[in-house]
Amino acid sequence: MNILELSNLDVYLENQSIVKNLNFAFKTSYKYSLYGSDLSGKNQFMKTISGLIEPESGSVQFKSKHLDYLLDPNYFIQRKNISTIVSGLQSFANLSLLENLEIPLKFQSTNDEKEIEDLSYLKLETIGLSKKSHLRPEKLSTEERMLLVCAMNIKQKTELLVIDNLFLHQEKEILEILRKLFSITIDLDKCTIICSGLNQELFPSYKFLYYKIDQNELKRFTDEVDENGKI
Repeated sequence: MNILELSNLDVYLENQSIVKNLNFAFKTSYKYSLYGSDLSGKNQFMKTISGLIEPESGSVQFKSKHLDYLLDPNYFIQRKNISTIVSGLQSFANLSLLENLEIPLKFQSTNDEKEIEDLSYLKLETIGLSKKSHLRPEKLSTEERMLLVCAMNIKQKTELLVIDNLFLHQEKEILEILRKLFSITIDLDKCTIICSGLNQELFPSYKFLYYKIDQNELKRFTDEVDENGKI
């Protein structure tokens, strides 16, 4: 069964074609690792397939339903089971850490206020920031802000997880924190994961399928990949 289908998809970055007329299906519960050169537009592609940005043409279907891009209630309903962690996501500078976690949950779930607060505290505790819950993001280190943004964008009952280069070459301690965060929010066995390059290191228990963005296509390969993500 397919969870994500791309139909006649065109994605561009600054007038450069990344993929053109692409038809591809990501299977439910499978794990995918995408590679590409620095100029391949992989980040733009991943933002597109996760529903963050609208494709130039063609469509993205999640669980057989076309994603809409008008920011209305249906936008959030369609994406309630999609978690996207990509470069460029930001926290709310004028809110506390706790409020930063509560705001997305109010859009993503039907939990009552107490459940939202409890889950927000659990996430803060998991990423080691529970004692700083009253602070604003500007008081955090770069790594702490990254963990906060990650916690904000991981949704309950995630069925599709899309991650770009954000976690490449992180310390083992950071990777372990992220694994714990995923474990409290996601059933990883059932979740489809699409990650960029070496991010599969986050999920050592799973076998990944390797694809390369090349000449407007996704091409399957099985070659070894070195520690720098080179094929």
